[in-house]
Amino acid sequence: MRQKARRLAAAHDAVGMTFKQLVPRVERHHRRIADRFGSDWGVRLMRIDADVAVRVLHHFADRGLPCLGVHDSFVVRRGDKAELIKAMRFYYRERLGFDPVLKS
Repeated sequence: MRQKARRLAAAHDAVGMTFKQLVPRVERHHRRIADRFGSDWGVRLMRIDADVAVRVLHHFADRGLPCLGVHDSFVVRRGDKAELIKAMRFYYRERLGFDPVLKS
């Protein structure tokens, strides 16, 4: 807890603004999604992410291929990279209805 407080204090010092002063600026900058702030959309998005990740992991398990989920990434054998990208695209599209932007 103390470490978190120190990080917040350092961020405050770097920006030189209070949280109350910062919020309206953040909301203006992100006006397209500002109505979602504080609405549990973050939890909903984490659930969607988890659903897609589980489908990808099952995809590899069903094929007997090693795949390790690490936070927001997957670790597969070099030769399985194309299969991973294919699976990620498929299950993302299946869940959300559009293609993801993937970074390798």
